[in-house]
Amino acid sequence: MDSEPLYIRVLHKLLLSYGGTLTFQECWKMFVGKTSREVEAYLKEQGLTAPDHWNKDSTSSQTHCWRRKSSPSTAFSR
Repeated sequence: MDSEPLYIRVLHKLLLSYGGTLTFQECWKMFVGKTSREVEAYLKEQGLTAPDHWNKDSTSSQTHCWRRKSSPSTAFSR
């Protein structure tokens, strides 16, 4: 499973909760392959404030979504 769409979906929701106005498509174009530092630079440029723990919240949300979307592989079970 490609994690990038999941990452962008979670990031988009977080950015909206911090006052951002990006569409999902804009978020995708801006942040695919980007680091958390680049997201923080965007937040500063836009005058948006995120809690200090935003990256931890993002990772936690991604992990939760990942677990809901994936299931254990049985390819190696006997």
